[in-house]
Amino acid sequence: MENIKIVELIMTILGIGCILLLVYYLYKRREKGNPKPWLILIITSIGLLNIQYEIASYSVPVIPIGVMIIYFEFLIKRRNWHWYRKYAWTGFLGSYILLATTLLSQPIQAFFYPNEPETYLANIHQPELITTNFISAEGKTLHKEILNDALSNLEQQKLRNEKWIDSLYDEEERFPYLITGIDPKWGIGIDTMVFIEDDGKGWLISTPEAHYYYRSPTSILKEESNE
Repeated sequence: MENIKIVELIMTILGIGCILLLVYYLYKRREKGNPKPWLILIITSIGLLNIQYEIASYSVPVIPIGVMIIYFEFLIKRRNWHWYRKYAWTGFLGSYILLATTLLSQPIQAFFYPNEPETYLANIHQPELITTNFISAEGKTLHKEILNDALSNLEQQKLRNEKWIDSLYDEEERFPYLITGIDPKWGIGIDTMVFIEDDGKGWLISTPEAHYYYRSPTSILKEESNE
């Protein structure tokens, strides 16, 4: 449940609910025939099948494959196509309803989960520092006492060199540390990784979609004690 996209899930459920309400409305308003409710649900579900066209990274339904399948099935078996035709087309219409809920979920997602440190670094539990480069990161530990203060003072900056992880064992690696035990807000549904710059002040939040770079006025690293 940690990686669940709660906004997307709620909007999908809402879209399915709208489709079911439309089917129920058509069923109650029927003037003739006695279509079977279980068959109506199957036909509506098959009606969702379609060939899609990608427009600006969105899949837009264009060809109602599900409706065609149902039509030829009823034609071959000589069933009452006119009883069920509107439910097949309701299924195809439902694919647009689901597309609409997908489009609506994005601004809602951005409202509740903005691209800010508070979103990606919301939950701190047993933070630990992991060294990804033992050459450049030797002798440093996590300064847990000032971690919360550093989080509250992060400022986003432009990452000068986006090729920040060319080699994990490069002596000049810019982000040789990884912090575990820091999770994003529940329901965002995005896996995040938090890398720390070699000076302890730069934070790189990495998600599957993008990278966000922040700077803190204080370093969260301290020299490891030999005592």
